[in-house]
Amino acid sequence: MNTHELIDMLALHVEDPEKRNFTNPFKVTALNNGVMKVVQELRTDYLTELQYIKTGVTVTAGATAALTSSLLDYNVLRGGDGVIAVKDAGTGTWMHRITFQSLGKLKNQYLAGTKDNPLYYVFDNKIYVQPTTITSIDVYFLRQPSTLLHKFTASGGSQTTVTSTNTDLSETEDIYNDTVIYNITTDAYFVVNDYAFSSPTATFTVDDPGGGTAAAAGNECVLLTHDFDSLTIPGIACDLNLSIQELAVMFAEAECWQMDRQIDRWKTAFEAVNARIKVLNDRYEAVQGIGTLGEKRTQLGG
Repeated sequence: MNTHELIDMLALHVEDPEKRNFTNPFKVTALNNGVMKVVQELRTDYLTELQYIKTGVTVTAGATAALTSSLLDYNVLRGGDGVIAVKDAGTGTWMHRITFQSLGKLKNQYLAGTKDNPLYYVFDNKIYVQPTTITSIDVYFLRQPSTLLHKFTASGGSQTTVTSTNTDLSETEDIYNDTVIYNITTDAYFVVNDYAFSSPTATFTVDDPGGGTAAAAGNECVLLTHDFDSLTIPGIACDLNLSIQELAVMFAEAECWQMDRQIDRWKTAFEAVNARIKVLNDRYEAVQGIGTLGEKRTQLGG
């Protein structure tokens, strides 16, 4: 569902179809919080839309740079737990993950990482590898979901343009025409006349603000629709699988009731969504026995 559809669904959940009790900007904030709660609580097996591969990540002296969007294209979800697998890009060998607490065992030459049995661990928001002669790795990880608020950081601009390399922005030509950019940093609004994308830079052509620049590098901006209230740009979809998007709406509903100080309704909504998540998570069980790896999915009703 796109942002508009999610807002409408939430409005029905909180019995506010005319959108009088809760503003649309608040609903978008609640939905964003709901999405983050879902991806934190739900098993990784349901988050395939957030799986991402970054190839050829540089390793220097046995460690990568910080695991940020500038290195991996996206921020990692759940910190170190969001790193699913790592592969030696040079040899194509999958690396075995070890814990930071077990580093002392690597002093044993029979347990240390080798070319044929490379190891890695995550510490201080970096990936460390053994042997340290490895210079490039492929990182498989869960990325953070894109915000529904269409918030982005400007990379520069002029009096009539705003540019950005933010990965949340669409690559579709003209999709943001007639919307409004609100520059949070400078507290200024600009109407978008034209939108173009040439990887990796998005360029907004905006109305002449009458002096100065529309945005400078590092300015925090957000896209609004022209009525300044709805934030419902059509066609921008939630990153989650359609089958679990309602869970985000249910978390958002609970947040709305909490904000409205209707504690009984908050409790009911919160318990309902957590019960749904428990049912989904309980459909998976660990495989028991010698020689088994990973997990298996139990059959419904099994």
